[in-house]
Amino acid sequence: MNEHQRNIIFPANICVDADFKILSIGPVAPRLIHGLKSGGYLFDYVACGHPNDEDYLSSVSGSDKLVRFEPKGAGSAVVGWVVPSESGYILAVRISPDKFFLDGSSLQISDFAPGDPYVHGLLMFTMQRAMIEEQKALTIELSVSRQKTENLLSRFSRIAGFMAHDFNNFLSIIRLNCDRLANDLAEDERLLRLIDIIRSTAARGSAITRSLMTLSNQREDTSLPVPIDQLIGENVAFLSAAAGARVTVAVDLRAPGARVLASPTGLLNCVVNLLINARDAMPSGGTISIKTFPKAHSATDHDIGVADNGHFIVLQIVDSGTGMSEEVLARAFEPLFSTKATGNGLGLASVRDFALALGGDARILSEQSSGTTVELVLPVWSRTEDPTTNRFSDVGQDATGMGDPAPVKILVVDDEPYALEALVELLGAAGFEVTACTSAKAAEAELAVRTFNVLLTDIVLKNESGTDLAKLAASRDPDLNVLLMSGYVPIDDQLDPKWSFVRKPINTQALIETIRSL
Repeated sequence: MNEHQRNIIFPANICVDADFKILSIGPVAPRLIHGLKSGGYLFDYVACGHPNDEDYLSSVSGSDKLVRFEPKGAGSAVVGWVVPSESGYILAVRISPDKFFLDGSSLQISDFAPGDPYVHGLLMFTMQRAMIEEQKALTIELSVSRQKTENLLSRFSRIAGFMAHDFNNFLSIIRLNCDRLANDLAEDERLLRLIDIIRSTAARGSAITRSLMTLSNQREDTSLPVPIDQLIGENVAFLSAAAGARVTVAVDLRAPGARVLASPTGLLNCVVNLLINARDAMPSGGTISIKTFPKAHSATDHDIGVADNGHFIVLQIVDSGTGMSEEVLARAFEPLFSTKATGNGLGLASVRDFALALGGDARILSEQSSGTTVELVLPVWSRTEDPTTNRFSDVGQDATGMGDPAPVKILVVDDEPYALEALVELLGAAGFEVTACTSAKAAEAELAVRTFNVLLTDIVLKNESGTDLAKLAASRDPDLNVLLMSGYVPIDDQLDPKWSFVRKPINTQALIETIRSL
């Protein structure tokens, strides 16, 4: 074998004489063992890990024993055989396989012999490293894009929320003044009919703002005992609009009076998510049924993870669409899994998370070409479960519980003068003693000199915070009942669970009943 052939088969070969002085080296050897050059002593550059490397190499010369040469300075280990030659020895070595797994390796294809099986290892390693680098770059890109999207959604959320607040303020003024007119025109049927039309239109506008807040992911209120049939019944028009013109929404509500302790917005958002999924499964149109019915706990409920703690409400969304294959059905609740080209795979996952957080669960029944039923199983709320049920003492009774009730004193704070004027008149007509303020500063002055039973304040005031006012008032008088009102509740508001909340536009009768319950 001449030198040219040797350099092709073993690019990192080293030829030494009988005293292990280097006679020649292959083209790759200096790249692997830094500083290696002809004329030097072999064991100044490498070691074999034996007390006497010269004797060891002489003993294994001509055998099939693989020898590992570790560089004494910078470089990479090589392994190979010691072959006797006329002038001494040929170290027929090649790159050690463990080098393949070192991150940042500078190995090249030319470092290997053409038929070297280690080339496959190098190729696999190179491909793996390239894929990891590509994934790192993609992860960074996705992270940046996600942050931009989150920032955009956050801005949209705040804008939508404050737009909803202002819009609901206007609707509240309209509705409250309709109630004032109705009180004055109780015998004029024609004018009462016109008032009802205005009220109805305001209610439709309120539904738009509720959907706007749902889309902007804002919390309208805290967890409340929600009558699920009533929630769905009040929003049928909105749900029908979300389903689209080619879809008929049929409602079959059979759980009257049954309540779920949940966020009304969160529950409505779940129904909207399921409705949109059902609509998308029916590109040519069809029927979506929204059903509710009570259900006692059974053994089958253990299969979906609901707790064995009593009775449940079942909420079903049934479509007549394309259905799901077994493969899709198995992954339907999996986060980020979606069969839609533009889907994010979060709709069904968020619905199930919502149900689980309430102590229930969700399941899907579907067959290809036979439609889909999504079923939420939610625990029924009972009065004994609500820690706030009896948190307020009766207002207006004297110390002995006898005699005529004292008038309930209410401090009302709203920066919309027309809304404030209507509230004062309507609450006064209901028998309450009302003090009105257009700012938190003015309300603080009243609280410093007078005692009230109820603080009714808007959350968003001009350059002020209704929640800050409520915290100050509650710290001064722990017995004060706080009732917040708004068309929009910012996400970052830290609301005390003892407080109550009413949404604008205000239903006067519901507000009066709420105050009396406090």
